[in-house]
Amino acid sequence: SDTVKMLASHHLKGELFWDGAHYKLATHYAGQEAFEKAFEEYLAVYQAFHENYFPAMKLGDLYFRQQNFAAALTWYERALRADPENPHLLAKAGNVQVMRSRLPEAIEYLSRALQIDAAHPVLDNPQKTTAY
Repeated sequence: SDTVKMLASHHLKGELFWDGAHYKLATHYAGQEAFEKAFEEYLAVYQAFHENYFPAMKLGDLYFRQQNFAAALTWYERALRADPENPHLLAKAGNVQVMRSRLPEAIEYLSRALQIDAAHPVLDNPQKTTAY
């Protein structure tokens, strides 16, 4: 596709890092609801940088968008292993548990997110409102 050619060209010219090309391509595929292709792109980055929370979070977001909440939680928990004090990840995991009707687990994640955010604010007001 034209998007793939354009991203490859930017990468070869040194204008786009390898992982950035995969992220942009995954976003493109997800926008077209080509979720399997988006998954493959995010997974390529995760396999190369599994110690970084971001690709695991993006995989969780992809599954959340498809309402596959069990798979979303699996990826958010992998992201939390890399960054256990990240209030955004905790809030995402909490929201998944709400969608799964697992309120005690949701409260645990969301409470931790708010507690960490109180010490080092990063959540914006809509995110805090959702957590409450």
